[in-house]
Amino acid sequence: MAALRKAAALQVDGIEVDLRATGDGLVVLHHDEDVQLPSGRRVPIASMSAEEFVLAHPEVPTLAAALSVRGRHVWLLELKPVRDPGPLLAGVRMVIRAMRPAAMLASFSAPLLRRAAEEIPGIPLVAVVKSAQDLEDFRGLNLRAVAAAKDVALEIPRRIEVWAWTAQTADEGLSLAARGVKGIITDVPRATLELCSNGAASGG
Repeated sequence: MAALRKAAALQVDGIEVDLRATGDGLVVLHHDEDVQLPSGRRVPIASMSAEEFVLAHPEVPTLAAALSVRGRHVWLLELKPVRDPGPLLAGVRMVIRAMRPAAMLASFSAPLLRRAAEEIPGIPLVAVVKSAQDLEDFRGLNLRAVAAAKDVALEIPRRIEVWAWTAQTADEGLSLAARGVKGIITDVPRATLELCSNGAASGG
């Protein structure tokens, strides 16, 4: 939560978070498929109830808690693939309808993004790819943008907006922007914002 509040205070354009859900639809910010219980055993988040998850990991923000952080930014909500995406999509749909954030849904999984388009209609979609060839899987979807690994972002046709991930330095972000990438996903937002702003002011 501290990171989200700091990003909002920096007035970034967007904040990206990874989403998973418990079996009963509590959506949480978590990258990995499973978590460790106090006993030391690791279990899939999807196999837990909301109560079990919160008791085991109260420090992990829910999607609703994250979206309470207000700012000018857009939320990029990455849906992590899971065998049964029903609880995840139902939970995301419920929170989005209740809180009405400026948000987009992203995923590496084309089938998951297609189902999301059906179950949460009208929300912008972002394909996440590791290669230009991966984009073929998303054919037919009305995509807002493509987020691509930085080493292949420049290979993607510019008929669609391209974002690159993950710039590790501000100079790398500025270089990607100068070469036509429209969005920079970075771990150093403050330095990247400052450098890109200075470059724009100087005509770079």
